[in-house]
Amino acid sequence: SPLNDRLGGRVLARSMRLVDDPRVVEVDGTRLYGGYQVDDEGVPSSETTVAERGILKALVASRSPARGVPATTGNRRGAGALPSNLILSTSEGRSQEELLEEVFQLMEERELDFAVIIRRIANPLLVSGFEPRGGSNASQASDGAVAGVVEAVKVYRDGREEPLRDPRFSGFSATSFRDIVAASDTRTVYSAPMRPEQAGVALLSSGTLGSALAGPPVVSVAVPDLLFEELTIAIPVEPVPRSPVIPHPYFAD
Repeated sequence: SPLNDRLGGRVLARSMRLVDDPRVVEVDGTRLYGGYQVDDEGVPSSETTVAERGILKALVASRSPARGVPATTGNRRGAGALPSNLILSTSEGRSQEELLEEVFQLMEERELDFAVIIRRIANPLLVSGFEPRGGSNASQASDGAVAGVVEAVKVYRDGREEPLRDPRFSGFSATSFRDIVAASDTRTVYSAPMRPEQAGVALLSSGTLGSALAGPPVVSVAVPDLLFEELTIAIPVEPVPRSPVIPHPYFAD
């Protein structure tokens, strides 16, 4: 894993904690689907603290030896080590109103005309990886892009909003999350089948990689809304399709 060398170093904001816990059933009233009682090597499930106060403490692991990982964390799932229920929390959670106030404060401090708010994305567990799905945005997932952005707007200093068509926010890496400015006090849950070799998940795991013999296990990720001070926006090179001006004549009255 690229994060083996980062063990003991800061990978998140200092207010943040990341755990993997297959015993948790729900977060903020939303069901998690990555749970199990024992992993595929017969190890009882338990909580693994991946990061504490932003410091990377451990990687989820199986019994397969890996540099920097002294023992299994009970995460053998199929062909290798996989997270179960990844839960990101913050000790300084803010309401949506407080996050928006922070956005306007950053705009004023940096003398920016607008900020960008991503209001909705497709399930990142489904549109990231070696076989991305979900549209043109997903094709850039391997380049550190935010894949499958469904809704994003420019917010100007006077409160006016302007939709962004086909936005592509790129340049994300594991180090980007050290610079999170603030996070919400509520979380969104994403769940999807995953394999150990898929991009992104491999960053959090160690051990043997390969193709699962059975159907891939499900991973759930609970993450708050995150405020970054800087993002890179890539301009689409292909034409953006526009909605028709009038309905199709076949469906006309």
